Amino acid sequence: MPFFEPFKINKFELDEERYMRIAMIFCTEADGKITPLRFKYQEKDETRVTVNVDAVRSRKPVNHGISFDCYVTANGIRKLVTLICYPSELIWVMPR
Repeated sequence: MPFFEPFKINKFELDEERYMRIAMIFCTEADGKITPLRFKYQEKDETRVTVNVDAVRSRKPVNHGISFDCYVTANGIRKLVTLICYPSELIWVMPR
């Protein structure tokens, strides 16, 4: 009995014009519930921005993933952003 079974590799098509990939730090509870904590993305001028997630307002299933509406504070301004997780692919994205 193996202890680790590798993920199934799917051909995941991401619309790079609509979404940008982000690096995410998240926690997973014992029941499998995912909560985003902090993410990093790259601006067009190549600078990297790190943003803390203040609160998760809602979670809802979307096509092959989970959409999170989160409050974040960036440059002193509180915003509502949408973050999408595709657990089967281990990919996080946000709309551009």
